[in-house]
Amino acid sequence: MVTASALASPTAQPERRYLTILFCDLVGYTNLSERLDPEELHAIQSEYQRLALAAMERYSGFVARLSGDGILVYFGYPAAHENDAERAVRAALELISRLAEFNATLRSQRQLELSVRIGIHTGLVIIGSEPVSGGWQRHSVVGEAANVAAHLQAEAVPNTIIVSHETFELVEGYFTYEPLGQIRIKGLSRIISAY
Repeated sequence: MVTASALASPTAQPERRYLTILFCDLVGYTNLSERLDPEELHAIQSEYQRLALAAMERYSGFVARLSGDGILVYFGYPAAHENDAERAVRAALELISRLAEFNATLRSQRQLELSVRIGIHTGLVIIGSEPVSGGWQRHSVVGEAANVAAHLQAEAVPNTIIVSHETFELVEGYFTYEPLGQIRIKGLSRIISAY
């Protein structure tokens, strides 16, 4: 039984942070889960998550959530760097590259391959804790930044990265990009320029 005292507020105070947030999602995960035995799916998912963790942590990304096929990463937390947006894009590119190598094995052993969609946005958030069963999720963000990153990810073509204008302004000149025009995100009054 969980008591009220077990869910008492944590001592850490929420922080205002300017973060670059990366959302990554496997394409066709539901279809994959239907086709594969759960044990086989777990093995593939575990390797994908291992590759993602390695790519994100190499560029000081804080992996806040791994949930099956979805990955949420903060750049600029817990330590901020002046080039967090650049680090996020480099981590995303590295994940796509690592996934291509993994796909060579998957094609030969299982006749399948994985692809990802990635969205990146930079903005102001409050990072703190939220209650979950048995305690607290200590690295939850509040603010439109996470929502924008998630929606940009949903718009991406497989094995590509979409960044918002806010992120683009911080990384312009470092990468090859293509303007995608403006994207309307459900629930937001403003339109997002994307690249």
